[in-house]
Amino acid sequence: MSSESDAEPRPAPVPRLSKAAVARAVRGVAALVARSDVALVYAAIVLAVFAWVEIAGDPTIVANASTNLANLQSHPIQVLFSSAFVVSAPADLVALPGLVVVYALAQNQLGRAATLVTIAVGHVLASLCVAVLLVTGIFHGFLTPEIATVVDVGFSYGLACVMGVLRASVSRRYRAWYVAGLLALWSWPIVLGSPMLRLTTTSFTDVGHTLALLTGFGLSTLAARNK
Repeated sequence: MSSESDAEPRPAPVPRLSKAAVARAVRGVAALVARSDVALVYAAIVLAVFAWVEIAGDPTIVANASTNLANLQSHPIQVLFSSAFVVSAPADLVALPGLVVVYALAQNQLGRAATLVTIAVGHVLASLCVAVLLVTGIFHGFLTPEIATVVDVGFSYGLACVMGVLRASVSRRYRAWYVAGLLALWSWPIVLGSPMLRLTTTSFTDVGHTLALLTGFGLSTLAARNK
């Protein structure tokens, strides 16, 4: 008869997430959001602009805020600022709760000023890089000149950049998974099929998301070295 010590070790029980733990986590996130003026004010502006556009029923409002080539040539500063608070369709608001949580986490980890700078850098840099790609495509005949007036608005570039910066706040144990998850979230169209071969407006936006995310990764590395 085998002794107790010879018996096969039992696998460790898998920890279960209790309802109380979930409730505590939700309360913690809610408290974090409530303290974040960056997240709340940003979301309020986006919703206010969306309501204004819907009430006015004037599509030129969105078109005039677009960071397309025509607008960047005529009034670049205005569109680079305004486009970050405008959405082109109601479906884009689905990502707004995520933006609120991410910006609240960023403000808690980085501070108000650093969060605002990260949003601005990610949005402006990605918008300008996409514009350069479009100009190059038109110049070489890969794109038609009509693409210079397409609508390109939204808060996704800034959001991608902030999520990239938060990489430094993730435990080293899970950091690789976090980076892989962000690349899957923002860059999956590029992984599934090269957008440079399809050359559509949407595909260049996908490139913009990836550039914004990589900018965030770079900023997080820079911040970690300066600590």
